Order: sequence, then C-alpha cells, then structure tokens
Amino acid sequence: MKIMLPEHYFYSNKAGKAYVSKGKLYIEGNVNYERLIYDIVYFLKGKTTCYYCGNPLTSKKMTLDHKYPRFLGGISIPENLEPCCKKCNLNKLCMTEEQFMVWSSIGSIKEKDLFFQNCVMENTEVLKKKKFLIPSEWIEIYDVSRYFRDVPFKRINKRKYKKLEIYFEKWHQYSKPIIVSANGWVFEGNHIITHAKKINKHYVCAVVLENVIVKKNSQK
Repeated sequence: MKIMLPEHYFYSNKAGKAYVSKGKLYIEGNVNYERLIYDIVYFLKGKTTCYYCGNPLTSKKMTLDHKYPRFLGGISIPENLEPCCKKCNLNKLCMTEEQFMVWSSIGSIKEKDLFFQNCVMENTEVLKKKKFLIPSEWIEIYDVSRYFRDVPFKRINKRKYKKLEIYFEKWHQYSKPIIVSANGWVFEGNHIITHAKKINKHYVCAVVLENVIVKKNSQK
C-alpha cells in the first residue's frame, strides 16, 4: 500500500534522516520508524484538536491513537493514527474508531459498559477466525524465508518474544502484520520472523509500504 505522505517533508536526528521526494519517503541512517511516522502524522494532521472529541490539545494532553488498536492488528501508519487527547485515548482502549464513536454517543454509564463488553466479545470473535480488523487491502501475504539467515537473534527481546509465542499458541496467528519497505527493509516484525523461522513458517501477513525506500547502509 502507499501510505499518506506530505508533499514536502524533512526529518533528521544525530544518526540519520528522512525526506519526501516525488511522492516517496526516503530513510537514511538510524531513524526510529515509529517516531518518524508519529512526526509525519503530526505534520499532516496538526496538534491542535482532538480527532474524537474536538477539544483543543495541549502538550500535556496530546497523544496519538491507533484507530484500529494494536490489539486487533493495528499498525503505525498515517492512515491508522490520529492526534487526540489522553482522555479519549484512555476511554477508547481496545475499541475501533467506529465502536468508540458509538460508545461516546451513549449517555448511560451502564449502557456504555455493556456496549464496551459487547465490543470486546465481537473483536475477540474476529481474532478467533484468524483475522485482523484492519482493512484487507492493506495486507498481503509475504515470504519471510529470505530473512531466515539474517534474523538478529541478539536483538530479540526475550519477554516480548515469549508474549508472541503465547499469543500464537492461543490464536494461531501473529498479533499484527509485519511492516516492510518497498525494498524489503523490515521496520516492525523481527520477533515474528524469528518465530516463523523456528516453526518453519515461510509466509506471514505484511503491510508493504510501496512508497517508502530505505537507503543502503541504513540501520534498524
């Protein structure tokens, strides 16, 4: 998929930089993917108004929300992130954008709680069917066996990896797709690739960012 990008954009830190040129995002050096995407989202969508309640944002109350929650396969791309206040982000929890909008319109606390519980059950049923809630057009089946020889085991967080194993044993799928650049750079998903190698699973769900290029010699 092609992610939303500004027409002109430049980002840098001590170890690397990123910039938009002719509709593509180029990343050079050691740029943290999630921080970069967050910066792009604020650049595109501003920092003044909460997406959900419409109230003004301040530096102390400002955050970004995943419209499709991480728990349901939500990933960090501009299409799935919105500036919002911490109160809305906290209230939304594991609901989708649409579910939260309905929840917000309910006046009774008891009815809110009941609706939330129904959302949890509904979303859990989706997971049981080995699906994500994110749009299917974002996802493709991706061959990760090309990375098996180069998986950086020393960088793998053991606690995070253990959680991934438990999740896979329960749901028979990974909690979210991996995120890959157009030229095959893995932004998110080394833990998934490590586990896939262990169980000899060559294909996983991925979101391939067709308009994002990582220059050679860049680091994760």
